[in-house]
Amino acid sequence: MLITSMIWCMNAANAASFLLNFTAGPFTPGTGPATISGSFNYTAASATSPITSVDSVSVTTQATTYTLAAIGSSSAGNISTIGALSGGGVDTIPGGSVDDFRLTWDHTTGTPSDFRYSTAATSPLYTLSGSFSNFTITPAAVPEPGTAALVLILGAGTLVGRRLRRKSEQDIVSETA
Repeated sequence: MLITSMIWCMNAANAASFLLNFTAGPFTPGTGPATISGSFNYTAASATSPITSVDSVSVTTQATTYTLAAIGSSSAGNISTIGALSGGGVDTIPGGSVDDFRLTWDHTTGTPSDFRYSTAATSPLYTLSGSFSNFTITPAAVPEPGTAALVLILGAGTLVGRRLRRKSEQDIVSETA
């Protein structure tokens, strides 16, 4: 158990958690919201590496608030994408037939390139390329893997100490009997 826990902690050290905040807009043709803001927590080897997983989401486009189960991510070359899965995939937006969105950026530079969304209520596909009033990627606060390893080692040491003491007490009882 101790070795497995230590291996897990070492693997966790190879991934980091990041918080992406954005505000995109204004959108055309103008029937939707003026801007859309949101945030994602995601895991990657570094801030300039492709996404390995999305851990939380906070995005609402018109009447749709997205959940973690409704989104996915992909990376191709230098481009990372987070988007809704309702249009058939992260990179697919059918345009007006479903509620959907897609955010793309160059993960090597942290530069946003595109935000698109569609709604089932209106037919146009809202597209925004390069007009972001806010786009930041910052490391998310997570405990150090070394701290977790230390807690596990101390816990294992405590268990071993209790077992040794219990065995010692049993030996004393059997000698006096």
